[in-house]
Amino acid sequence: MDVDQIFVKKYGLETLGESVGQLHAHWYKASLTELPYERSQLSEAYIPIGKGDFYYHAAVFGGTPIQVLNIAKECFRGIMNDKKNNIEAVWHDESHLNKYFFLHKPTKILSPEYCWDHLGPNRIERTTFKIFWAIKNYDFLRQSV
Repeated sequence: MDVDQIFVKKYGLETLGESVGQLHAHWYKASLTELPYERSQLSEAYIPIGKGDFYYHAAVFGGTPIQVLNIAKECFRGIMNDKKNNIEAVWHDESHLNKYFFLHKPTKILSPEYCWDHLGPNRIERTTFKIFWAIKNYDFLRQSV
């Protein structure tokens, strides 16, 4: 889980599973062709157009310790292979997480309420939330790197 989340309601045992993915609040209603998967065939995170099922949010995922370790290892491997080839996936580590879940379906899928963007494009569609995204100044953060 990203550290910059704001808990607003109980986040309980219902979130536990062998392998857990969470639907991204911006993309859970999008059609398959609209999902922002990595489309460059040169990237390890590549998912072909028309393939896939859901777009998962990298801010919240989990599972058993061995599963989380497998997810981390596979994402790291893909990121490092891309880096060797001067490639960066469109949504960075999140693209690699989506590739992992494309190949290894999570055993539990959490709804967007488990990490909701209360200022985002779908903000008025939900009335129940478990976690909000914290407000970030992305422009500042990206120029500082």
